Amino acid sequence: MITWANVLPPLLQLVDMWYKSNDAETFTMSRKLIGEEGLLCGGSSGSAMAAAVKMARELKEGQRCVVILADSVRNYISKFLSDQWMVEKGFLSLEAQMNKKVWWWSHTVQSLQVPAPLTIAPSLSCKKTMEILRAKTFDQAPVVDETGAILGMVTLGSILSSVHDGKVELSDAVGTVLCKDFKQVHLTDTLGKLSFFLKAHSFVLVVHDHIQYDSDGSAHLRHAVFGVVTPIDLLDYIAAHEDRERAASHCSP
Repeated sequence: MITWANVLPPLLQLVDMWYKSNDAETFTMSRKLIGEEGLLCGGSSGSAMAAAVKMARELKEGQRCVVILADSVRNYISKFLSDQWMVEKGFLSLEAQMNKKVWWWSHTVQSLQVPAPLTIAPSLSCKKTMEILRAKTFDQAPVVDETGAILGMVTLGSILSSVHDGKVELSDAVGTVLCKDFKQVHLTDTLGKLSFFLKAHSFVLVVHDHIQYDSDGSAHLRHAVFGVVTPIDLLDYIAAHEDRERAASHCSP
């Protein structure tokens, strides 16, 4: 009977050298092969080519290098092919995606003058949370514990979905329907970065970092909620300052 346990050891003896590649160079190489060579390859192919490029630098005159591209791009359409996914995962520079900067691009999130946040305790019922959000005309709110640590976000959509699927009752604690798939920015981040996140998300959480010392004297970096911004907040800022910025650009030499 032929198994990998029998086949693999002899094959490993034929390998002279191993190269390791990380996700960043793997996905970057895959995108390069697709964009420049028209080879619709996947992540494993990018990894193989990235390693081959390193190896090729050590070849002597007359030596040749053969690379096998072993997978296709079919399973990666919504992953590394997406600029949004690459930026959010930290594999692609956000600035590289902005071909033409607009006047507000480099302004900071602090420019929006984000109002004080409304936060929800995880023990609050879903029904009471819905009443609060409706009264405040909010669609979502951060859920924090007694120390101020961010546990997640609650949205009207997440409550409706959980109730519809029979996972919770309206009397259940809102901590059972938390949404963890949300983006965060700091006050010092640019509106360009914020706008990129808002292209794919209906809201972004604004956080402020602080150092918390526990009872044993150990220090930990914590995120405190500063506010929540939505596309309308950014659009309102742009609309309110558009005429002034346009006039200033005409007056500049």
